[in-house]
Amino acid sequence: MGVLSPALLLLLAQAGGAPAGAAAMPTVIETAHYTVESTAGAALTDELARELDRAFEEYTGRFRFDRRITERFRVRLFGDPEGYAAYAGNRYVGLYNSGSRELVIDASQRVRQVYETLYHEAFHQFLHFYIGGPMPTWIWEGIPMYFTGFRVGEDGSLGFGEPISDCIWTLQVARDEGRLHPWERLIRDMGDEFRGHDEPVSYAQAWLVHHYLVKSGGGKRRRVLDQALATLAAGKPLDIDALFEGQVAALAVALDRHAAELIEALAQAKDAYREAEVAFRAKDQAVALEAVRRGLRAYPDYPSLIAMRGYVRRAQGEHERAVKDFDAMLLQRHVWPGVLANRAACLLELGRREEARADVDRCLGLAPDNVLALSLRERLAE
Repeated sequence: MGVLSPALLLLLAQAGGAPAGAAAMPTVIETAHYTVESTAGAALTDELARELDRAFEEYTGRFRFDRRITERFRVRLFGDPEGYAAYAGNRYVGLYNSGSRELVIDASQRVRQVYETLYHEAFHQFLHFYIGGPMPTWIWEGIPMYFTGFRVGEDGSLGFGEPISDCIWTLQVARDEGRLHPWERLIRDMGDEFRGHDEPVSYAQAWLVHHYLVKSGGGKRRRVLDQALATLAAGKPLDIDALFEGQVAALAVALDRHAAELIEALAQAKDAYREAEVAFRAKDQAVALEAVRRGLRAYPDYPSLIAMRGYVRRAQGEHERAVKDFDAMLLQRHVWPGVLANRAACLLELGRREEARADVDRCLGLAPDNVLALSLRERLAE
């Protein structure tokens, strides 16, 4: 068996079961749609509570149900993994507990991962309000995985449905090892066969079904999803063959093709990154930059390539443009120590000392031994 993506493994939802026990939560925030109790500190709690409201508006804007939600959903945020594990009973980043109807998140993990898990599990909570019965795996897990692929616009707007490289990579490993679940069976699965069995692959395949229905064919296939949700919300059984107009076998072929296209695009991006990294270390910045451009044409917004472009531009003395690349990374919640340290170096060159100092402090909080950040701290102390 190949090694599957740690990030995808950590996203696996653990629905059902009761929490281990209540704990005193010093921070409580009520928003329009959520009651958030937290040990993660007031500032982070407020930020994540506002993100939940933004995500809720996206959910209700995309999925129309007859009933209106009037209650506030319950959320618990933990500022440490030990507190989360003691309450939730697992070491995942988060879960939606269908028994208590409560969302539980470990807010101490990597920033991007916390947001991905928040959007993912919050959709489980939203969907469970309307549909309490069995659902196909490609709905119950596929739609939350789709919301994991978020993107923040330059104006601060929140969008979803971006390709998820962890899912694509998992699909590639499973395909190469002959461990992909048969698409026709996965499409028909109501949670009996694939949930709890090789879950990273099940989740990745469920994500691909939803991604294909929403993103391909100019959105024409979206009606299938709307029809399925309306049927389930009405408490009626879902006829998969009727839903896909007897074309389940053809859909399976199309999903194989869609997966192959995404796998190839990601492979091109990774190859380009490796080429850029070699050229960057050899101080051949022109070759590195061309490799980055080629990779981003194949897979736009691939984070490693955007970060590499920033590193190259810094090496070329283009500090303003490098800062824009690092800003783009941080906007998407990719808070990497290398990005923070390199942005700090650029900001210092641009005379923006206090901003540089803040980045250095944040970098060293994540990676105390970061050599660049340590050297910048010495320079800032002069």
